[in-house]
Amino acid sequence: MQVSMVIDLGFGDAGKGRTVDWLCARRPESSLVIRYGGGHQVGHTVSIGGLVHVFSNFGAGSLRGVPTWFGRDCTVFPPAIAAEQAALTALLPPGSPSPELAIHPLAKVCTPWDIAWNRAAEAELGHGSCGVGFGATVERHAAGVPLYAKDLAFDWVARQKLQGIRYWYGQRAAAWSASGDDFAGCFAAECDSLDLDAYLAQCRAAAACYRLAGLEECLAGKDHLVFEGHQGLMLDQHHGIYPHVTWSSTGSAPALALLAGLADSGGGANQAGSAWRVCPVDLYCVTRCYQTRHGRGPMSSSQPVALVAADAETNRDNGFQGAFRSAELDPELLAYALVSDRAERADLPVKFAVRENLVVTCLDQRPGFRLAELVRRLDWPPDRVYYSPSADSAALRAFCGNNLDLETL
Repeated sequence: MQVSMVIDLGFGDAGKGRTVDWLCARRPESSLVIRYGGGHQVGHTVSIGGLVHVFSNFGAGSLRGVPTWFGRDCTVFPPAIAAEQAALTALLPPGSPSPELAIHPLAKVCTPWDIAWNRAAEAELGHGSCGVGFGATVERHAAGVPLYAKDLAFDWVARQKLQGIRYWYGQRAAAWSASGDDFAGCFAAECDSLDLDAYLAQCRAAAACYRLAGLEECLAGKDHLVFEGHQGLMLDQHHGIYPHVTWSSTGSAPALALLAGLADSGGGANQAGSAWRVCPVDLYCVTRCYQTRHGRGPMSSSQPVALVAADAETNRDNGFQGAFRSAELDPELLAYALVSDRAERADLPVKFAVRENLVVTCLDQRPGFRLAELVRRLDWPPDRVYYSPSADSAALRAFCGNNLDLETL
């Protein structure tokens, strides 16, 4: 049995998708990708032999035929699931099986009114957003106005809940406007084209693209769990810089808590729970060889970097997030992110043996980047270092000694 967890030490966009795909490629037939947080707002790019796809609603192992499970802390937007499955079907060779997706029955469903609120609020506040309603969906559920994945199978219930959601947002918009802003007008403009019946029809059509299941139901024949992280530790709701943070915990602790629950439950019909409990966890801490930030918010470095092929960047200004920025890598900020993740792990009631691995991506953008210098400045002896091809590997070996496992990603 093997457990792999992939997290981002920065502001996101470090290469989590590529790392997950690489892990899945080792044993695709026995792997399962677990999306344990975040949701439909992520954009994880994978490139295999000319096939390029940015994953949002499926795990980054899907091009390898690896199934995906979305946990209850995730958000889902059914119309986007259907659209992405259609895109993947068109991308894959004819006759390829459709990507497999299972969703926890209590996963949070995003609605068009969440997206409308998100966009109107972003226009008013300018905190930075993907503009797809992720934060609004999480906030709404926290306020006691839920819509779960299981609800969509019951048309009357779903319709009533959607009407309640629409009413709740209308009340919020009116209260906001009472302070003097015309936020209600802005929100109403975002809602002008929304159609409850059309959304329900889209959800019914999307139901053919996934199944509802708990994690234990997805474990048959699987002995490699790949926990796919979301966004970055510097956007974490507890450890990022307010107000430019996300509505979730982006480190490894929620994944470890899920693993602990799996062990306590017995681990599924064909697995021993105690085996998952004693299974070592490989944590892959990912960073580019330069600091990035997509959208608003501070960066700890202002020193510019020269990139070889910046035009190949898949992150684009979508009108809500803003520009994609890059600067010199800040080892101190990476250390802060790692210390934060360790603190959250230490606070868990169940302890796992965690091997910390460093993954440095996009070295092809900076051929002269000194990887050994980065490891030295981190003052952190990782169990392994994974990296893109680099002439610096000999220096890294000389600095870290022969006990360090080096591998090209």
